[in-house]
Amino acid sequence: MKHQTNTKSCTKKLNQQQKQFSYVPYFEYSQQKHEVIWALSLNQQKTLLFAATKENVKVKQFKNGRLRGLQKIKMHSQDVTTMNILKSRSQYISGSFDSTICIGSQYLMSNPKYITKLKQHSQWVSCVILHPILEDQLMSGSSDLNIQIWSWNSFLQSWFCSQTICEHQGQIFSMSINQEGNQFISCATDQSILVMESSEKRTWQVKQKIKVNQWGFRLSFINNKIFVFQPSEQNNWHGSKNIHFYQFNSSSNQYVISQEIQVKGGGYPCYCYFPQIYIPSKQILLSKNGHFVNLIQLTYSPTSHLECNYQQNIDCKCEITTGTMSEDGEFLIIFNIDTKKIQIRKFQLQ
Repeated sequence: MKHQTNTKSCTKKLNQQQKQFSYVPYFEYSQQKHEVIWALSLNQQKTLLFAATKENVKVKQFKNGRLRGLQKIKMHSQDVTTMNILKSRSQYISGSFDSTICIGSQYLMSNPKYITKLKQHSQWVSCVILHPILEDQLMSGSSDLNIQIWSWNSFLQSWFCSQTICEHQGQIFSMSINQEGNQFISCATDQSILVMESSEKRTWQVKQKIKVNQWGFRLSFINNKIFVFQPSEQNNWHGSKNIHFYQFNSSSNQYVISQEIQVKGGGYPCYCYFPQIYIPSKQILLSKNGHFVNLIQLTYSPTSHLECNYQQNIDCKCEITTGTMSEDGEFLIIFNIDTKKIQIRKFQLQ
């Protein structure tokens, strides 16, 4: 596939099937002054928000966009860095600077405690992803340069480390798995993107190592054949002016860069804590970059060029912001480390 470099901002006119949207302020919730949230996750029913504060996970009732504190659970010995939801088991997963992964129950208990603690990494856990169909595999990335594959043993009713992938030579910042659950990708400070593919025996092999000019903060699959990557600026802790789209080329059996899209936030300090999120039902891509949260609508087909419509950018005016979206894209939740406030925004057609 010919390498196309399209650096113009995606401000094309929407086609007749699309409507402009924005995420408008809906509710704001103040945290205690000393509390910093490194990760947020909302359950599928949009009833519980899990907020990682230091070594704890705070469970908050989420009702009509409002928050009410319910419970605080000590999960780790150091700050929690990443949060995920296990839908099939009504559980949540947290990774931490203490190099462990903890699994807790979404059900509120009188003496809350984590159910399982997974110990395999030697340094902080930066990202965790789940198999999208069976949820019987977890993948965790760490600053120890390794990706661990965790598998569920239904007979023993426990998780175990089934595989270690040691191909990265730098801190791993982000991972994503496609909708079919047969490929996942990762990016790190070694200026590479790994593409891994599952075998019939449920083991993973590195099928492609993409060399990039800058190390990456975050990436996300859009569909089974396209993913988006947000690099740093000149390999430092600043966001790049563009995000890069990669598409699978069937003739070469490789992913190649297909286009670059200009976004807000280039040149501003940037960190990996806010994951890149794609909402298939609304075809919305959220890509945090520097101080900005960028919201882009994507349209594509198996045979046509990917169309990008830049809908909104939110200037958080803060070096460190974390956040999440509801699975259906109705709510966007952002935490600002300077104001110590959780801001809830709601999807609105214009």
